[in-house]
Amino acid sequence: LLHSTATLAAGRVNGGRSQNWTGGGGAGGRIAVNYNPASQTGNPGVRFSAQYGTGVMNGEPGVIYLPSPVFLSSLVGDQLFMGGRLVIPGFSGWTLDSLAFSNCAVQLGTNAFQLTVTNEFRLFAGASLTLPSGSSIRCGNLVLTNNASLAVYADATNWPGTNYSGLISVTGDVSIGGNSWLYPCSHPTNGGTVLLQMSNLLIGAGSGISADGRGYSGGGSNMQISSSGYGPGAGQGMNSGAYNGGGAGYGGAGGVGWAGLGGAAYGTLADPYAPGSGGGGGWDYRAANGGGAIRIEARQQVRVDGAISANGDNNSQYGGGGSG
Repeated sequence: LLHSTATLAAGRVNGGRSQNWTGGGGAGGRIAVNYNPASQTGNPGVRFSAQYGTGVMNGEPGVIYLPSPVFLSSLVGDQLFMGGRLVIPGFSGWTLDSLAFSNCAVQLGTNAFQLTVTNEFRLFAGASLTLPSGSSIRCGNLVLTNNASLAVYADATNWPGTNYSGLISVTGDVSIGGNSWLYPCSHPTNGGTVLLQMSNLLIGAGSGISADGRGYSGGGSNMQISSSGYGPGAGQGMNSGAYNGGGAGYGGAGGVGWAGLGGAAYGTLADPYAPGSGGGGGWDYRAANGGGAIRIEARQQVRVDGAISANGDNNSQYGGGGSG
């Protein structure tokens, strides 16, 4: 806990990683900085990190608490945030003429966050931005370049009058290049999806839109009875005394495991907007997630020299695979 007279060169409360691939990663910790917003001038030169630890399932990011957004500007960079969830009281939306993220990584902490940028919204130089459940981005142009990434998470239920619960709506063009990636993340248990709208979509080589493993969650396991995955085509979990869960279905039926049935086919031919389902849990191993939904509404051109991918995850040992 830092008060307005404190000086901090770098604050880190990162979660630990699992040394064994079957262990889970630790969550990031908590940083709270309390100050008088009226007394602050410019960027204080502080760097914050509350990154999650990695494992078979990563921990959640920690929390960076600031009492006001006084340190935020139209250029967020210089490693001001290097992992963690930024929480500022009353900061549920942000409206600017232009916005750029550079050389930093942060999650805006409030669900249903509304980011509005009148002109260009640019992420570059390794910037990584995450918007949590039910958030929306509205901007003039969206540019991801030089190893940048942007993830937007859908809410559990669709917004009134729509069939989506997360939104990136761009008046002009979306340009993704320089080994950069856009991640639309479906809701893991209820299947809400993110809609992408733009005039032109331009994806360069080595870049793309990926929803790999960002669909319905796979089932878990307690070594005796394993749960089925989530989604309408979920694979069945194993029964007591057996090992392998069933694979998830979507465009076709999922494969039968040694102890769990495969999931059924579902969805529509012309508008397959639902995400892929999760596989059934196996002995001592959770199952794989399904691939998320990538929903693109382009008013003009779509050019893909990179990749658009929504693969289901591979199974982990005895768990069933997720559907794409």
